[in-house]
Amino acid sequence: MKPTQSTDRFEIWKTTVRHYGDRECLPRKVFFVFPADPESSGLISFVVVDDNHSSFVEWIYVEEDMRRSGVATEVLRFIEQHGYELTISGATPEGNVFTEAYTTQFPRHGLVNNAFSLMIKKSERFDFWMTRIERTPANDLLILQAWPQEENQVRPVGVMTVDRAKSDSVNLVCADGIDREKITSEMLYCLKTFLESAEVENVPQTPSSGTGD
Repeated sequence: MKPTQSTDRFEIWKTTVRHYGDRECLPRKVFFVFPADPESSGLISFVVVDDNHSSFVEWIYVEEDMRRSGVATEVLRFIEQHGYELTISGATPEGNVFTEAYTTQFPRHGLVNNAFSLMIKKSERFDFWMTRIERTPANDLLILQAWPQEENQVRPVGVMTVDRAKSDSVNLVCADGIDREKITSEMLYCLKTFLESAEVENVPQTPSSGTGD
């Protein structure tokens, strides 16, 4: 498919991940945010939404050099305009300020693009999920996520992107600070094994159309 530019600034993709650390194995929606330019492979933000409890926003991540530029507000407003009545609560003073400021409206330009995800490995500590997003034939990106198996964990503790068009160039988007080295090491090992096994072809490519749901 030809991905749809979602807003003036961003292209947004949605996938579903089932967090096996939960007793009920509840699905969560993960929204990946890229610059609108389809030639750019940089992941600048992602949002985790609990689809089962009032669409509660459990985690928002924005690249450090893009913070305080309205990214989170614009993305959340766009998600709401496509059928989600989000519930947001600040967990920190900064979060409370953001929650209060979350009132700006943004015009709807396009769709949220769908992407498939597949759990590729289960270790003692993590469930590893892989998402494949082909924005253009020359921009085929893999996104590896490490979800902790402990209960009540609401977000991935590590995210990596792999640019297949650039000899599988790897970029660490984020990893939790205290366990950063261990998480990164385990993710790299999982990724190396996955790429060498040629299982990447088992990750479904982009579906035939976008969606507004």
